[in-house]
Amino acid sequence: MHKLNKKYLQQIKKEARSRRSKKLFVIGFIGVTGVGKSYVAKLISNKLNLYIASNDKIRRFLNDEGIEGVNPQQNLLQEIAESSSKYLFENQISHIIDADLLKFYKVAKKNANKYGAKFFLIRLYCPERIILDRLKKRKKDDDNFSHAGEEIYFVRKQLHKDTNISKEDIFFEINTEKDIEKQVYDFIDLLTKKGVI
Repeated sequence: MHKLNKKYLQQIKKEARSRRSKKLFVIGFIGVTGVGKSYVAKLISNKLNLYIASNDKIRRFLNDEGIEGVNPQQNLLQEIAESSSKYLFENQISHIIDADLLKFYKVAKKNANKYGAKFFLIRLYCPERIILDRLKKRKKDDDNFSHAGEEIYFVRKQLHKDTNISKEDIFFEINTEKDIEKQVYDFIDLLTKKGVI
């Protein structure tokens, strides 16, 4: 195991240890760059005391450790993400995957099933004009973990057009142009009805 992987896992152990849940579950997202995944993840996390597993956070960690770039050492990033996921599952820590799982939601669901966890996929959407405005504001925000801009958005947008996702795979949808907090409460109500929380 890479020494930076070990270092990142130590951070997770400190941040996630008090977040054990009665039933193990995972929340994932489908949504283009700038649609509001991190914002929704924070809202849900605050309401349910869930750990947020974020590839953007891993990228920032690697940048802070001297590995430069928007996509630093993809193999190492993947190793850290996989080790983090394994740790969370093995320690019965329900969590939110703050990433666009467009290409990986089947893998994420399979991993959840392997550990007996329920998997809930949320699709996020809103008009493009709002997304482009958010991306302009994001450039000025040093506290934002993601540095993805318009170029990455248009690439992701095309990927979303070219990929069919079954409606059966989507548990809930959130329009981030509308009252997000109300929609998050509706999502939490559904989790309650499912007996997860």
